[in-house]
Formats: sequence, C-alpha cells, structure tokens
Amino acid sequence: MGRRRRDPAELPRGAEIVAVGPVLDGIARLGRQLLETGQLREGIELAEVRALLWHYLAVDGSERLVLRRGWSPERYTGWLAGALTRALCGPPGDLTRGCG
Repeated sequence: MGRRRRDPAELPRGAEIVAVGPVLDGIARLGRQLLETGQLREGIELAEVRALLWHYLAVDGSERLVLRRGWSPERYTGWLAGALTRALCGPPGDLTRGCG
C-alpha cells in the first residue's frame, strides 16, 4: 500500500499554507497562459479560471475518488479532463468557446 497522506491537523501550524503558495502561483500562470492564447471560452475571467483549476486539480479530489471510492486512475483522469473542459470551455457545441 502507498504512503498515507498526512492529515493537515498533524502538520505544524501554517505548514499547509506554505505548501499551497507555489501551487497557486503555478495555477495562476497556467490560467493566464490559457487565457492569453485564446484557449478558453469567451467572457471567463482569470479569477474564475484560477478557482476552477485550483478546485479540480486539488489532490484530495483524486484521493477521494481513486483511493476511497475505488475509481481506476483511468476513469478519474477521463472524468477530470471532461469536467475541466466543460468548466473552462463551456458545453460541447458551444460556438463561443475557444477550446478546440
């Protein structure tokens, strides 16, 4: 069995906040690049892109579905790709979307 992820309550106070900073910076850079290259639906703002990426790419989501609910990694990545595409690009067939 793999390593168990530490409960944030077991970490020294503030340790989880330090670890989050670089992740949020990377998400902001990714979101900005997606917007600047026209890959997202019209009208979506950077703040929303960052929030959606942060939400969907959180490690605890994969832990809940793969480790606790028994989803295969393939099922999870397929679901994640579809969910992110719909959230950032709009529904399939939406002509205002930038995703190709």
